[in-house]
Amino acid sequence: MCNYEETIRLAEKIAAQSVSPANVTGHTEGCHYDPQTKSVRLITIGL
Repeated sequence: MCNYEETIRLAEKIAAQSVSPANVTGHTEGCHYDPQTKSVRLITIGL
């Protein structure tokens, strides 16, 4: 039977292998604030 610690380890593995690499651009470039328009531009990635 699977316990919660195994579930957490599996979730961590999935996040490290799938979710984190998908957001590399966002982590390296971040977002951009334009003080004139007071707007924030987020990075868009093609999925």
